[in-house]
Amino acid sequence: MITWAIRENRNSSINSGLQKCPDQVASRGMSFLEEYQNTRNVLPARIIPSPRHLSPDWLAPPLGRLKLNTAVAVRKNTNCIGIGAAIRDVKGMVLVARSFTLTGNFSTEVGGLLALREGTFDAQRQ
Repeated sequence: MITWAIRENRNSSINSGLQKCPDQVASRGMSFLEEYQNTRNVLPARIIPSPRHLSPDWLAPPLGRLKLNTAVAVRKNTNCIGIGAAIRDVKGMVLVARSFTLTGNFSTEVGGLLALREGTFDAQRQ
């Protein structure tokens, strides 16, 4: 989670010129960890697959590898987020895709971590 906070700080520095001090970055990482740990009991028992379409700017993985794409949609003031993950081969063929909604007030970053976690589980099953 610290790495995630460092990445967020780097992106903020590059995109807006704003940079946090190391203590603030570490605190943000701990906040991510706490929020992520609070999500353990909110994943649905049944996750419904959904198709994904290839966008024109999608880059293929190296030959012999798979690529995990994720997406998160945060609906402010509704206490829920949408999460999606798709695993594709070098031709862009979707091998596994799913999306679901989680009840809870989660940040985009934690939603992204949840999507990565679920996509990684899918990849292990492939």
